[in-house]
Amino acid sequence: MKCSAISSNVGVEVKDIDLNDAISKQDQQTLQSLLTTTGLLVIRKQNISPEKLIEFTNLFGEIRAYTRSNFELNNYPEILVLSNIVKDGRGVGSPVSGRVWHLDGHYLDEIPKATLLAMKIKQEEGGNTCFSNIQAAWANLPDRVAAMAENLNIIISRVKSREYNYPERGPATEEEIKEWPDVTHPILLSHPDTDRIGLGAGGNVPWDIESLSKSEALPLITFLQEWSVRPEFTYEHIWQEGDILVWDNWTVLHKASPYSGERLLHRTTAF
Repeated sequence: MKCSAISSNVGVEVKDIDLNDAISKQDQQTLQSLLTTTGLLVIRKQNISPEKLIEFTNLFGEIRAYTRSNFELNNYPEILVLSNIVKDGRGVGSPVSGRVWHLDGHYLDEIPKATLLAMKIKQEEGGNTCFSNIQAAWANLPDRVAAMAENLNIIISRVKSREYNYPERGPATEEEIKEWPDVTHPILLSHPDTDRIGLGAGGNVPWDIESLSKSEALPLITFLQEWSVRPEFTYEHIWQEGDILVWDNWTVLHKASPYSGERLLHRTTAF
């Protein structure tokens, strides 16, 4: 197994590995360490089976499905299908997901450790995925602003995010409002494995901040969100069929982009 950096602040490409084969203990430890230190693993030319994708996911934590069970892979509830393909008049997967900067599972009490995406059918155009290192963003934040952000908590509202992330779906229903309670997280996320600090301000929703008025919170949260995705902290991944990406949700933000043509990916999550 060989590894090489893909950008100055985000990720490594892992080469000379077949994820359908057994992975040695040493290589497992190397992959785990690389993920927590670089935030992203890029592994190309894989034809991974659902069973091996589940097994590989468990290297980074406990595999767990937490959203959109209506798009799970047949016989594999741990795997979420992301796709615009329609069969027998029904979509086989979720066609639109995550087109704004975000942390996966930020609206949960427990933020997932890692997300994995396996590209099965690559789109014709578009569809790149961008990542930004929130630990680098924190390390380079101006001191004056850093002092303002310390010890603050943001209120993550899935109900509030609907109008910003999916306006075409309309406001949250009464049932969704009951199912989606607000969650509070520190703006400064301490990585559970390394204690490194990341700027966890989220991507685009003007979250409320505990102990601050809305007029005080809005300029601060907006600055932090825009700072978090400055070009020097980011990497844009151009997909190839057979790619597998693994990212650390305590280290990087990410966002998808629009695409054309049929596309099919399998997603898993580790907690």
